[in-house]
Amino acid sequence: MQTRSSRGWNIAAGLVMITVIIGCTSEPQQGQPGYESALQGAITVLIDPEVRTLIDSLQPLYVREHPKAEITFREAVADEAMNAMLNRTERIAIVARSYTPVENDLRSEAGADSLPRALLAMDALVVVVPRTFPYDTMNAEHVRGWLRGDATVLASYPKLAKNPQFVVPGGADASVYGNIVNVVLNGSQPAKGTVASVSTLDSVKDVINSKVGAYIGFGLLSQYVRDSSVKMLRLSYTDSTGAHVWPKPVHSSYLMMRQYPFPVPIYVYLKRAPSQRDLASGYMQFVTRSAKVQRKLFDWGIEPGYAKITLYKED
Repeated sequence: MQTRSSRGWNIAAGLVMITVIIGCTSEPQQGQPGYESALQGAITVLIDPEVRTLIDSLQPLYVREHPKAEITFREAVADEAMNAMLNRTERIAIVARSYTPVENDLRSEAGADSLPRALLAMDALVVVVPRTFPYDTMNAEHVRGWLRGDATVLASYPKLAKNPQFVVPGGADASVYGNIVNVVLNGSQPAKGTVASVSTLDSVKDVINSKVGAYIGFGLLSQYVRDSSVKMLRLSYTDSTGAHVWPKPVHSSYLMMRQYPFPVPIYVYLKRAPSQRDLASGYMQFVTRSAKVQRKLFDWGIEPGYAKITLYKED
């Protein structure tokens, strides 16, 4: 016959066994294979092809300070990357745009929370033309008008023989096109036939140089800031207060002073909330907060997302 005390001992032994089993199935501990923290482990980062060269330039800074971290980049056009992130099938992505209206609608219908994200930098959508293009400036509202299919805009540019067609890299799924929708047209799609797409940045330059005045390119400031083969048009515009802003050189200083009409955010998106046990979080923290990275972004001619910058106007 089993006594009360022996039954109590058996229950305690069972609890010990449960504890041991749970301990054996927990995540790897520090020093064990497969252990991950904000400073070590292995992740794949989805990366927008339009900012791949920029992000590659930051990687030596990261590698130098994180010898136990293995970062693999995989290019994914903006729509593909955002679809993966919104469906939580990938852990981290760097994309040169915010949510499109379609993505906002999908999140609203699904009742989904916004993805955790941090601003890496403010880039800009620029209008590029051949160096022989007959104009150096345009009005941002005229650019919008052309994209909406307004043929009357041509009257403001008598040196052009016909309405130009705009050219973007990567197609309608890419971030440059997405920013035409988000930033230039405030959520609307361009009119049919106003935008053509080619595969790469170099292809954009080939097309706009093929017939001066017939084509105008769109791209990111970080892609063209060091490129002397084309010119970026200065854009006048009307700001949110209704004041007219005269065209300025396409330069990071005017971007920082909010005197350029088409700013573009570059975000690092995460699948889940930042954690000290998550390398994706650690990578995001480094590229968006490191002083060395912020200086590097400034060298690219764009506005770092986190750095404090003081501008001084010449007398």
